[in-house]
Amino acid sequence: MLDYKLQKKLVTGFDKFQKKYKKEFSASGTQKLSTYRSDKRIAKGFNFEWKLHSKITAEHKIELQHVYGNLISFNDFNNKIVLDAGCGQGRFAYFNNKYGKAKEVYCIDMGEQVLLAKKNLKEYDNVHIIQASIHNLPFKKNFFDIIYSIGVLHHLPEPIKGYQSLIKHLKPNGKIFVWIYGHSMISPIINLIKKISLKFPEPVVYLFSLFPSLLMWPIIIAHKIGKNIKPVKYLTDLLPFGFYTDRTFPNLWNINFDKMNSSIAFFSKKKDVKKWNDRNKLKNFRVSERYPGQLACSWRLYAEKK
Repeated sequence: MLDYKLQKKLVTGFDKFQKKYKKEFSASGTQKLSTYRSDKRIAKGFNFEWKLHSKITAEHKIELQHVYGNLISFNDFNNKIVLDAGCGQGRFAYFNNKYGKAKEVYCIDMGEQVLLAKKNLKEYDNVHIIQASIHNLPFKKNFFDIIYSIGVLHHLPEPIKGYQSLIKHLKPNGKIFVWIYGHSMISPIINLIKKISLKFPEPVVYLFSLFPSLLMWPIIIAHKIGKNIKPVKYLTDLLPFGFYTDRTFPNLWNINFDKMNSSIAFFSKKKDVKKWNDRNKLKNFRVSERYPGQLACSWRLYAEKK
């Protein structure tokens, strides 16, 4: 695995970070980090989250394949130069590289979670971890064959600007895949809860997020049982949260914490997402819903650069 680059201006504080982890990193970069002040709260919150859920499990592979739907698959990564824009602890890069057999995979994120990604991906010599912001990527333009960003752009102050920044680094005929939150009837409720939860530190918010998880879990269990019993399935289909039946309780808890702790989270409507292509003029631009007809909504975006 190549040496890793550190940003000169880290969200978490470059001097302290470099001193604390000087053995882990042997090279430092001088790229400018994001100018958005809100990045600090976002990165700090996700540092806490990824430390709690640092391991990569088989559940993450199932989740990734469901996120992709029929827009992209592991085969698309074969012998390609790939960017994971917002890698977290490296769970998606792990499976994309293992089953997709990419030529090179570059993983970027803003906070200390890059250390977890380094640990989880250490077996792969073709995977490189870089601490960077989507707004200021330390790569040449037209560099990547495939760029994907899963669950990240909706946490940026201006998601479309993050999208445009990624496209600049995509090769002609290169592919980009993005997954973001969609607007639904529960979006205003989440925003209302955050007005309270964001006033507290991350450990407290994490504890708070346990309570909605405990309320949701019996409903999810009912879905798991009911889907195999025809007379009961009709009734359970009327219940919310059926799209979480493939999740474990820790994963559900993490999802609720993520929603309560994110200082910025955009819930986009389909008509707004379609406008993302207006300025970029990409080809084969497609938008599909991950959970059609369900209480929660999210969007998959796929396009190719001309």
